[in-house]
Amino acid sequence: MEIGDYAKIGDGVRFGAKFRCEGLEVIDFFTMANVDGTGRRIHIFVHTKGITIRAGCFKDTLDAFCMKAEDEGKYLYSTTVRAAAEAFADEVHRQGKTGGWDK
Repeated sequence: MEIGDYAKIGDGVRFGAKFRCEGLEVIDFFTMANVDGTGRRIHIFVHTKGITIRAGCFKDTLDAFCMKAEDEGKYLYSTTVRAAAEAFADEVHRQGKTGGWDK
Protein backbone atom coordinates (compact mmCIF):
# COMPACT_ATOMS: atom_id res chain seq x y z
CA MET A 1 0.00 0.00 0.00
CA GLU A 2 1.26 3.47 -0.80
CA ILE A 3 0.30 6.82 0.67
CA GLY A 4 0.69 9.83 -1.61
CA ASP A 5 2.65 13.02 -1.15
CA TYR A 6 1.34 15.43 1.48
CA ALA A 7 -0.85 12.77 3.10
CA LYS A 8 -1.78 13.53 6.70
CA ILE A 9 -1.88 10.70 9.20
CA GLY A 10 -3.72 11.23 12.48
CA ASP A 11 -2.92 10.58 16.12
CA GLY A 12 -2.73 6.95 17.16
CA VAL A 13 -1.72 5.65 13.74
CA ARG A 14 0.17 2.35 13.73
CA PHE A 15 2.55 1.19 11.05
CA GLY A 16 3.05 -2.46 10.28
CA ALA A 17 6.17 -4.55 9.81
CA LYS A 18 8.72 -3.54 7.20
CA PHE A 19 7.73 0.13 7.23
CA ARG A 20 9.73 2.17 4.73
CA CYS A 21 10.01 5.93 4.88
CA GLU A 22 12.52 8.35 3.36
CA GLY A 23 14.07 5.35 1.58
CA LEU A 24 14.92 3.74 4.93
CA GLU A 25 14.03 0.35 6.39
CA VAL A 26 12.54 1.83 9.56
CA ILE A 27 12.63 -0.05 12.85
CA ASP A 28 10.99 2.77 14.84
CA PHE A 29 10.76 6.55 14.79
CA PHE A 30 9.56 9.56 16.72
CA THR A 31 9.24 13.29 16.29
CA MET A 32 10.11 16.30 18.41
CA ALA A 33 8.98 19.89 17.91
CA ASN A 34 10.29 23.28 18.98
CA VAL A 35 13.65 21.91 20.11
CA ASP A 36 15.41 24.94 18.61
CA GLY A 37 12.69 27.42 19.57
CA THR A 38 11.32 27.82 16.03
CA GLY A 39 8.37 25.47 16.46
CA ARG A 40 9.61 23.23 13.65
CA ARG A 41 9.27 19.46 13.93
CA ILE A 42 12.13 17.03 13.40
CA HIS A 43 11.80 13.32 12.66
CA ILE A 44 14.20 10.78 14.12
CA PHE A 45 14.34 7.42 12.34
CA VAL A 46 16.06 4.36 13.81
CA HIS A 47 16.58 2.07 10.85
CA THR A 48 18.55 -0.97 9.80
CA LYS A 49 21.67 1.11 9.05
CA GLY A 50 21.63 3.61 11.92
CA ILE A 51 19.88 6.86 12.82
CA THR A 52 18.64 9.43 10.31
CA ILE A 53 17.30 12.90 11.04
CA ARG A 54 14.77 14.75 8.87
CA ALA A 55 14.49 18.46 9.71
CA GLY A 56 12.86 20.56 7.00
CA CYS A 57 14.79 19.96 3.79
CA PHE A 58 17.70 18.40 5.72
CA LYS A 59 17.92 14.60 5.74
CA ASP A 60 21.11 12.83 6.77
CA THR A 61 22.76 10.89 9.57
CA LEU A 62 22.61 11.98 13.20
CA ASP A 63 26.32 12.88 13.05
CA ALA A 64 25.85 15.06 9.96
CA PHE A 65 22.84 16.77 11.56
CA CYS A 66 24.76 17.57 14.75
CA MET A 67 27.79 18.80 12.81
CA LYS A 68 25.58 21.15 10.76
CA ALA A 69 23.80 22.43 13.87
CA GLU A 70 27.12 23.09 15.60
CA ASP A 71 28.50 24.84 12.50
CA GLU A 72 25.49 27.17 12.83
CA GLY A 73 26.24 27.75 16.53
CA LYS A 74 23.24 25.69 17.70
CA TYR A 75 25.07 23.68 20.36
CA LEU A 76 22.06 23.12 22.65
CA TYR A 77 20.01 21.94 19.66
CA SER A 78 22.76 19.51 18.62
CA THR A 79 23.26 18.16 22.15
CA THR A 80 19.53 17.76 22.81
CA VAL A 81 18.76 15.99 19.54
CA ARG A 82 21.80 13.69 19.86
CA ALA A 83 20.88 12.73 23.44
CA ALA A 84 17.24 12.02 22.55
CA ALA A 85 18.06 10.12 19.34
CA GLU A 86 20.75 7.96 20.93
CA ALA A 87 18.61 7.19 24.01
CA PHE A 88 15.69 6.26 21.75
CA ALA A 89 17.87 4.03 19.54
CA ASP A 90 19.39 2.34 22.59
CA GLU A 91 15.92 1.56 23.95
CA VAL A 92 14.67 0.31 20.57
CA HIS A 93 17.61 -2.11 20.42
CA ARG A 94 17.31 -3.06 24.11
CA GLN A 95 13.70 -4.07 23.48
CA GLY A 96 14.81 -6.20 20.53
CA LYS A 97 12.68 -4.32 18.02
CA THR A 98 13.47 -5.13 14.40
CA GLY A 99 10.61 -3.54 12.50
CA GLY A 100 10.16 -6.93 10.82
CA TRP A 101 13.42 -6.52 8.91
CA ASP A 102 14.91 -9.64 10.52
CA LYS A 103 12.53 -11.93 8.59
